[in-house]
Amino acid sequence: MLNSKDFLLIVEDEQSIAEGLQYNFEAEGFTVQVISDGLEAIEFIKINHEKISIILLDLMLPQLDGYEILKKTRFYAERIPILILSAKSLEEDKIKAFELGADDFVTKPFHLSEIILRIKRLVEKRKWYKPNQTSVKQIFGDALFDSEQLTMEKKDS
Repeated sequence: MLNSKDFLLIVEDEQSIAEGLQYNFEAEGFTVQVISDGLEAIEFIKINHEKISIILLDLMLPQLDGYEILKKTRFYAERIPILILSAKSLEEDKIKAFELGADDFVTKPFHLSEIILRIKRLVEKRKWYKPNQTSVKQIFGDALFDSEQLTMEKKDS
């Protein structure tokens, strides 16, 4: 279930595709930002990674390609789901994207309904891994381990 905070970053340099995706995802309830340049995209991600729910990323972009954006995004924000939408359809292109941290890969031409469902599913999966929801405290002997903070404290006797 989407909420008003679900923010989709579309990084796509083909204006007609970007506009169509923006229109349809806004109709689905997303807040959408479209960026057509690779360098601009990585700067936006650096500054705004905490508010981005998901990235829809083309691989062939001006200034900085999608592979570099993928690599750099994983450095700044490893938990943002990234769906690659690309005309590149060779197995090695897909493998490279997955090795760099892509969560999904769809080739162009694509079916809009499929992209919408895949994006929604990835956003829902991301919500399973919110840091404040995954904290587990466990006792080991006389120590307390906090998995969120990655700390170990001696338990009071």
